[in-house]
Amino acid sequence: MKAIDFLTFKFFKENPAEIWRWHHVFKRLKEKSRYNDAHREIAEFQCFCLKNNIPLLLVTQNIDEFHVEAFEDVVKKYPEVSSKIPQDWKDVKSDRYGLHPQVLALHGSVNYIRHHDNNENAPKRLFSYPESYDDDTMPLIDGQPSRPHTLLFDENYNEEFYRCDTVGKFASECDCLVVVGTALETNMASRLVSSAVSRKITVIEINPDPCIIADGVLQLKGTSEQFLQEMFRLARQEMGKELPTVQKAGETEEKKTNGGKTGQVTTVTSTKQVNQAAPTKPMNQQQKPRSTLTTKAAQTIVTKPSNQNQIKQKQTTTTTSTRKPTLTSSKGQKK
Repeated sequence: MKAIDFLTFKFFKENPAEIWRWHHVFKRLKEKSRYNDAHREIAEFQCFCLKNNIPLLLVTQNIDEFHVEAFEDVVKKYPEVSSKIPQDWKDVKSDRYGLHPQVLALHGSVNYIRHHDNNENAPKRLFSYPESYDDDTMPLIDGQPSRPHTLLFDENYNEEFYRCDTVGKFASECDCLVVVGTALETNMASRLVSSAVSRKITVIEINPDPCIIADGVLQLKGTSEQFLQEMFRLARQEMGKELPTVQKAGETEEKKTNGGKTGQVTTVTSTKQVNQAAPTKPMNQQQKPRSTLTTKAAQTIVTKPSNQNQIKQKQTTTTTSTRKPTLTSSKGQKK
């Protein structure tokens, strides 16, 4: 039986033990695994953007929580970033428990459970997956039936548990979408990409088997491990040229050249902002939109001779908007 045939709420109501058994097996497999280099590179880029007040949103269709685990490990290296992150998602008594502020899991997470949908008066929040269980365990919450916190194939997205409205609003304002390793077989992922293509913003697809068939898409044919590290390194390098420096105590405010190049002006912040993330300066005629910088990083990879057989490049669209860049990373299974 295919997953799409039994991972449904209809099947769960009729055969809850089977759905729980599937999740228990998945949970055990997940606990024997660990996030990879691509998860770590994405987390590093998230921290870079947070440190420099560059709006970015990570959206995943995966339910394994590897993006959360990678981010939590990487952010420890950056106290100035970790101090910005709300911690209520770790508080078991909070309504935000389990909803990581930097990783929006569109299909839920195998680390959490919630009240069964039939219990309409139950709190609309998440609870921890039981620490011990066997194949026949059907967890209870305060003595009441529960369900896994995963979006089943016949269910709809909602803001309450999957933050789909938050994702949709951010995506509607972004000027860059990076799509990593998804076949776009799920509803939300497909809509996000279709919207980005129709708005003619920068779309970069990293995929061994590219599937976005549209003009204005830059496709890097390969795995995330092959391309993300270099693309993000180049993007950080280019974005760094556009970010303000932090003025040291006692230093007078002045204009400085960037790397000795005339015309590359970097704004210096006042000493009152030394302990805060430096704000990004308004765009002027000499600055590039960040979507252009991200695309430039991807195009630099394209021009490397060693990568020529891995690239499928269409007409690349960039934008002069100062809107937010968005990052999605997904290999989802659900609807």
